[in-house]
Amino acid sequence: MSSDESADESEQTVVRRKKQFIKRRSAPKISTSDAPRGSTQRYPSPTQQVSRDTFEQVRPAAKMAALHIKEEEVSSECEESNTGYASQNTLSAERIERGDRSAGRRRETLLHPLEVERIIPAYDGKQSSARWIAKIEGYAQSYGWTSRSCLHYAHTRLTGTARKWFEAQDEGSLSWIRFKQLLLQAFPGYTNEAEVHFKLANRVRGKDEDAESFVYDVQRIAKEGNLSEEAIITYVVRNINDDKLQEHLISKDPRRCVDAVSCIQRFVRMRETVLPKPIVPMKKEMKLLPVRQSTAPDSEDSLKIPFVRRCFNCNELGHLSVNCPKTPKKSRCSKCGKVGHESSNCATSTSQLLQKSGPAQIRFLEGEQSTGEAHSTEEAYFLEVDEGSRLPVTMILGDRCRSSDALVDLGASVSVIKESMLPPGFDYDECKRRVFGISGSRLSVQGSFQTIVIVEDRVFKINVLVMASASMKANVDIILGRDFINGNGIGGVVFRREIREANYNTELMENAFGELDSTFCVIDQVEQIEDLDVGDSDETRQQKVRIEQIFAKNYTLRPKPKEPPIRMAVEVKLKEYKPYTQRPARLSFYENTELEKIVQDMLAKGIIRESNADDHCKVVLVKKKNNTFRMCVNFRPLNKLVIRDNYPMPVIDDLIVKLRNKRYFTALDLKNGYYHVDVNENSKKYLSFVVEGGQYEFNKLPFGFANSPAAFVRYIRKVLEPFIASGTVIVFIDDFMISTDTLEEHYEVLAAVLARLSDNHVKLQLNKCCFLKTALDYLGYNISHNAITPSAHHVQSVQSIPQPINAHALRRFMGLISYFRKFILNFNKIAQPLYELLKKDVPFVFDKRHVDAFVVV
Repeated sequence: MSSDESADESEQTVVRRKKQFIKRRSAPKISTSDAPRGSTQRYPSPTQQVSRDTFEQVRPAAKMAALHIKEEEVSSECEESNTGYASQNTLSAERIERGDRSAGRRRETLLHPLEVERIIPAYDGKQSSARWIAKIEGYAQSYGWTSRSCLHYAHTRLTGTARKWFEAQDEGSLSWIRFKQLLLQAFPGYTNEAEVHFKLANRVRGKDEDAESFVYDVQRIAKEGNLSEEAIITYVVRNINDDKLQEHLISKDPRRCVDAVSCIQRFVRMRETVLPKPIVPMKKEMKLLPVRQSTAPDSEDSLKIPFVRRCFNCNELGHLSVNCPKTPKKSRCSKCGKVGHESSNCATSTSQLLQKSGPAQIRFLEGEQSTGEAHSTEEAYFLEVDEGSRLPVTMILGDRCRSSDALVDLGASVSVIKESMLPPGFDYDECKRRVFGISGSRLSVQGSFQTIVIVEDRVFKINVLVMASASMKANVDIILGRDFINGNGIGGVVFRREIREANYNTELMENAFGELDSTFCVIDQVEQIEDLDVGDSDETRQQKVRIEQIFAKNYTLRPKPKEPPIRMAVEVKLKEYKPYTQRPARLSFYENTELEKIVQDMLAKGIIRESNADDHCKVVLVKKKNNTFRMCVNFRPLNKLVIRDNYPMPVIDDLIVKLRNKRYFTALDLKNGYYHVDVNENSKKYLSFVVEGGQYEFNKLPFGFANSPAAFVRYIRKVLEPFIASGTVIVFIDDFMISTDTLEEHYEVLAAVLARLSDNHVKLQLNKCCFLKTALDYLGYNISHNAITPSAHHVQSVQSIPQPINAHALRRFMGLISYFRKFILNFNKIAQPLYELLKKDVPFVFDKRHVDAFVVV
C-alpha cells in the first residue's frame, strides 16, 4: 500500500473515530477493529494526553473530511426528496435535519415554495396582522421552524401595501421578533364590531349554496369580531334561506355551531332519503326559438329563464300582443285584456268573481284616486290573490325577466324588490327617498328603477325600490304596494280568504319581513331627502352628486347601533343647598296651549319626565321669527348655587388660525345640541321646572344651565377627538367646520365625520349645513383660502346701528365694533374720542368730533 493511500484512509478513519468519540464519551479508547485493513495504528483514549504535533497533523484532514461527508449527506438527501416529489406529483415537504442530532435539537421541516404558498395565506395589510402572525407561529411549532425560517416564509407572502412596507425596512438587521413588532404597529387590523354585524346581516345563503358551507362562512366572518356562538347560530337560522330547515333548527335549538351543523346534516340526509319528492304534473311542451343569452359572468339564472318577446297575434319578435299594430285575430276583452271573450262576459266583474270562487273579500282603496284609465269598479281591473296574498308576476329586468309570487300589500305605500332578485350587473338609480316603517325607523334602500310587470296577460308600469336582501324574508321577493295599484287603474284586490282590518298590515308584513321590530318593519312612510347646500363655484357644484352619495351612505342610510359608543352624564354639584323654588309664570290661554304642545313633544322624545322634586324653576316662552315659541327655563336661582365646570372653552381666534392654507370648507350644525348629553340620575331633581299642567325634570342637558356649554364641549370633543387632533375639524360648541386642501381629502374626512356622528346618534340640522364651499361665514367671519374678512351680515348690522344717545348705548356699540377691530387700521386712534366719553365722571356730550369718529368706525 502506497503512502498516499495510507494517508487518505487515515484521514477517513480520524473523522469516523471522532464521531464515535462524541457519541461514546465513556469509551476508554477507539477499537483497532475499525482501523483500515492492514493498519495497526492505535489512537489515544479520551483520557490520554495527545501531543500537540499529532493534533496539528490530524486536525486539517479531519476538518476537510467532515465537510466532505456533510456535503455528500445533504446532496444525497435532497436528490432523494426531489425524486420522491417528482414520482408522486405532489407538493411534499423536503425534510432536512439541521444541527447536531446528538445535541437533542428538534428536527426542522423545510417546505417547498409552492407548499408555503398553499398553507400560508397572502397578506396585503387589510386583514388582522395578529391573526396572520399567529397562523405562521402555529405552523412554526408544527414544523419546527427557526426564527430565521419564520421570517423567510413570512416576507415571501407579503403583497400589496404590506410588501411595500417590508421593502422600506432594513431587511439585513430585521429579526423575527422585530418583524412582528413592526408589523403589528404598521397594520393593527382593528375591526369594528358593528361592521361584523353588518356583514353577517347581509350574508344570506345562496339558492344553490351548501348549507354546511354557509355555516362555516358565517363562522369565518364572526371570527373577525369574536362573536359568541349563540350570536352566530342566530345569524345562521335567520339567513339560512330555507323555511323547512329554518323551522328544524328552531325546534332543535342548538347551542353550539357543531350541533347546528349536525342538525343540518341530519335534516338534509332525511330530506333526500325519507321525505317523498313532490310529483310535478306534466305540462304541454312549448317550443321556443333560440335566443341570445347574456354574457355577463355568473348569470346562471339568465340561462334558466330565457325571455322571448314574441307577439301571439302576428308571431313576430320584438313586441307583445297587447301592443301589436296589426288587427287582432281574436276579440280582446276591454276589462281584463284577455282574448277569447267579450267584456260583457268578463269574469273579472265583482259579481262573477264572487260566483267563480265562492266566499271572498274585495278590498278597495279608500281616500286615494286612481290615476289609471279605469275610474269605476264596474270597468276596473281587479287583482286576484291567493290565501297568502300572493300574485304570480313576471318583472322585466333589462334584457331578462324574473318570475315570482309577489306579495300584494295595500298597507305599503311603495313597491319593493329584493336585491338578490336582480341579475348580475343590473344598473339602478340612486334613491333619494327616505322609507320609514310603522315604528318610525328608517329602512335601508339600495336604489330604485322603473320597469314593466306582467300579470296574466296585462302589462303594467311600476316604480320599484331595491331593498337589501337581509331586510326581507327568504320567501318574499317582491312586494306590490299602493303605488302600483293606484298608478295602473286597478280598482281593487280580491282576497281568497277572510281577513281582519285591525291586523291586515301586520300579518302581511310579518310574513314579508319577519317579526316586526325597530329594524325590519312595514313600509309606512316615504319622504324625499332634503336638498343639500353643496358648492359655490363651478368646480364644487359639479361634486353635488358625490357629496349626496357620501351623506346618504355614511349618515342617512348608515345602520345605527342601539346605544351610542360615546355617552356622558352630567352631574350637578351645589356649593350649598338653599331653596330656589320659583312660582310659575303667568301665561295667556294661547301661550299655555302652545306650551302644553311643547311639553308633550319633549315627553314623547324622552327629553323630560314627570318630577316630584322639592325645588323647581319657572318657564318663559320666547317667540321666534316664524311666530312659533321656544320654551326657556329660568335656571338663574340654581346657577348661583352650582359649582362651575371650568372646562376650557375654545377661543375663536385660535380656531381661525387653524384654517390657514385650507381651500374647501364644510360647516355642520347640530340640532338641539345639548340634548345629546344625559343628566346623572341623582342630579335630575335639580333641573326641575313647573308649568300649569304639572312638574317635570330634564333627562337631557337643558339650555340655560350654567354648566351646559362646558359639558357639551367636553362631550363633542370626545366624539370628534381624532379629527380635532389632526386639525381637519374645528369645533366651537355645536358648530363644526371641516377644512381641507384637496377635494379627495375632503371626501374622506367628510365620510368619516358623518359616520362618527351617525354611530353616536348625533343629529344634524340640514337647513343650516353647507358642504364643499370655497368661502363661507363662520363665527362672524367670512372664511376663504388664506383670507378672513368680517361677514357681510355683521357689517350690515354695524352700519345700521343708530347714533348713541347715552353712555350705555355707546358702550354696547364699542363692544360690538371691538370684535372687528383687527380689520380697522389705527382703530385705537380713531376710537379714542368715543372711549373718552365712557370714562367715569365725564358728561355725555356727543359733539362733532365724536360724530366723525362714530362715522369713520
